[in-house]
Amino acid sequence: MLKRPLLIAGFLLAIGGVVALVTAFATSHSNLATARTGPAPIPFDQASFPQYMRTSLAKAAATAGLETSSLSVASSATGEATPGLVYGSTQTGAMNWAIETPHMHTSFLDAADALTNAPVYIGVGTFGGSSGSIVSDVVGVFRTQNVVSIRLTESDGSVKDLPTTAWPGTGYASFAFTTSQGVSPTLVEATNEAGNVVYRKVINVDGHCFDTGTVC
Repeated sequence: MLKRPLLIAGFLLAIGGVVALVTAFATSHSNLATARTGPAPIPFDQASFPQYMRTSLAKAAATAGLETSSLSVASSATGEATPGLVYGSTQTGAMNWAIETPHMHTSFLDAADALTNAPVYIGVGTFGGSSGSIVSDVVGVFRTQNVVSIRLTESDGSVKDLPTTAWPGTGYASFAFTTSQGVSPTLVEATNEAGNVVYRKVINVDGHCFDTGTVC
């Protein structure tokens, strides 16, 4: 007569164990990092650059050995008012990219070289007149095998998870963000798939354009 209650009790115990196992699995994976996805890249010839910026970027690409037809625009750079990156590959397959903003662009850099010493390349440019009107552009590139998400802390204490844009078929991704007037970036953190911070950079805004040595 006791077999049925024991069987039911054993069944309920087993179910409870499964629930506990599932709960433990979910808890252990709750800290996994998730990427906030930005707009997909678009072909260079479809981006709404001013003509002077398009011409200048095309010349810089040619200097780096890039065909204009290979170029794409990533990280929200679809118009004159947003910062972003233009990237493409050389005939040998090396990925190159340049930062562009409404005000200027850098020369093209080799992506592998830029990431030799750190998992994320971060460039900061500051623009504006008086301190209350200054804005900062924060732009970066990383390998998707090493980094999943990017977090930015600003001088007003706000913390933002930045949208990132994967470059299809390359293993690279990028991000671009413009602060509000009078607010400056203070810290960028990169996390991997497990949610661990793998790179941290304290930002000291000095008025220079993306480590080019020239004032914006």
